[in-house]
Amino acid sequence: MTFYEVYSLVQYNRIEGIINISRTLFVSIVLTISTTYFIKDANRLILNPIDRMLKKVRFIAKNPMAAANDDVERHALGVTALIHKEEE
Repeated sequence: MTFYEVYSLVQYNRIEGIINISRTLFVSIVLTISTTYFIKDANRLILNPIDRMLKKVRFIAKNPMAAANDDVERHALGVTALIHKEEE
């Protein structure tokens, strides 16, 4: 007398597939959110100060005497205020 045992892995494989898809979606969402925050911080901490510095350098290149008279900072603040107004 011989006994055979038959069992199906269909349900197990289906649940495992759902778990893997859920894990992939979760990781994708977390990476998207973290990338968004990273880009925002990089712009605020790195790119914006470099942009302001380049504006000051261009102003000094156009009018070196203003730099000697310490008008650069006042003009740079005015340019920054104008740029912010244009962006709004």
